[in-house]
Amino acid sequence: MNINIADGVDIDAQLVMTGRGCVIGQSGSGKSYLVGVMAEELCRLGLPFCMIDTEGEYSRLKTAFQVIVVGGSDGDVGMPADLEALFRLSISEGFPVVFDVSDEVDKPAAVEAALYAIYGQEESMKKPYLVIVEEADKFAPQAAHSKLNMIEEISVRGRKRGIGILVATQRPASISKNVLAQCSYGFIGKLVIGNDIRAVSTLLGGAGNLEKLAMHATGEFTPFGIGHDMQFKVKARSTAHGGSTPSIQGEGAAGAKLSSIIMQLKALNAPSANQLQKKGGAGTVNIDVVSANISQDEAKMYAARAAKKRFVLFGKAVEEVDRITPKFMGVALLGIRIPTKRDGEYEERYLVLDGRLRSVSFNGRVSFIEGRAGQKTRLSKGDMEILSFVGTKRKTTSLAIQKSLGKDPLYVDNSLGRLSSAGLIRLKNDVATIVDNSRALIDSTPPLRAETQDKDSIISNEFNERVIRDYESTIFPGSVITSLKWIYLPVYEIRLRHGNKVRIFTIDAVYGGRLV
Repeated sequence: MNINIADGVDIDAQLVMTGRGCVIGQSGSGKSYLVGVMAEELCRLGLPFCMIDTEGEYSRLKTAFQVIVVGGSDGDVGMPADLEALFRLSISEGFPVVFDVSDEVDKPAAVEAALYAIYGQEESMKKPYLVIVEEADKFAPQAAHSKLNMIEEISVRGRKRGIGILVATQRPASISKNVLAQCSYGFIGKLVIGNDIRAVSTLLGGAGNLEKLAMHATGEFTPFGIGHDMQFKVKARSTAHGGSTPSIQGEGAAGAKLSSIIMQLKALNAPSANQLQKKGGAGTVNIDVVSANISQDEAKMYAARAAKKRFVLFGKAVEEVDRITPKFMGVALLGIRIPTKRDGEYEERYLVLDGRLRSVSFNGRVSFIEGRAGQKTRLSKGDMEILSFVGTKRKTTSLAIQKSLGKDPLYVDNSLGRLSSAGLIRLKNDVATIVDNSRALIDSTPPLRAETQDKDSIISNEFNERVIRDYESTIFPGSVITSLKWIYLPVYEIRLRHGNKVRIFTIDAVYGGRLV
């Protein structure tokens, strides 16, 4: 049984379903298009797989094939889904799954949960099942001092359970070497960045092959490990790539069976009355709270000292403590991978942002650091690409950027000027150095506890997730946001009164300092 991906290019289906493969190519190389062709061929052969879809590009498969789409705007089943039931049915009944995480806030957590469920089901079922992961470098980066994640686990130990894996990435230099080293077959499209070309050198071998990578046109790939070593052009797809295609007419027995499975999954996905009760009444909300160290009595003592310090008349305070109210300030906790000085390696750090996108520091006291997120900079996509490159190097030159990114010298110099004016890099003697914003980063998450609180006690912050995501490249250029979670900082709102005059201020309940 073979999978056809181009004129005269076939792959052994057994290799794809249980092997370790990769599709590599920079943006615009046709990487995702090739993955789509392979997915269509697997559907035609009735072979099951799970497609980790990060951009909602593959839901159109269901217009021509019997596929379950989970999540996203076109999902048959919403998130969160009963993952154990989903993959048990997918594996046993042979239906492919498009697992769309494009709308998920914490994409790595969603992907990790799905792969864990597949791994768990295959412990006992041991049926050939393929996992396809788009943008795999975001979920399995080459991180320093990082525990093995599920992509690495499946790459190393999934074969005996019948699990194959196909990873797709634009940046082979950034993906875990544990994953790339396991790939026995794959397809390399256009690459121009030096680090990425070096990363695939062991897969292809031969200087001649490497030199050709930068010359590939869109849709052209160099294969390895499939018994065909000549460059080829991917064949046309049957379904649109992230576009609209009219659905096929009629629904046979397989379609009826798929509809029944989707109904089962929807029923499992619906919250029970008991689950709804656990979420609390109309006036309460479940939140994750940073652990407090300051009691309300200690807050009263602080308030009394503040009153005496500010207004003193003949040695007696004229301000009185009118009220102490416990409240909770919403902040965003971001997991971040920061590039180290070694190419392709990252450190895992965390950042806390308030509603004004200021960094929240826990260094001995709670304080707010004005970050670069609030600065409206007119940076192009090319500027951001250069900024990210400088970030991964920490220090580089205009000439190195030109060679590695294939950019025009004048464009690079102008871009570096814009980045310098924005305060994102320093330029001296043609050397670009990143402006280190890592002082606001913390090594681990602050201690948290789950609490049910009245909604009235929550100080609401208007978070804009898209703005936070756009801030990704300026937290530390070259970094990647891996998770985003809302947590709450316990505070005391202190109300002091002097006659009909009222003064209100807030202190944090972690260290007891005044917040501004």
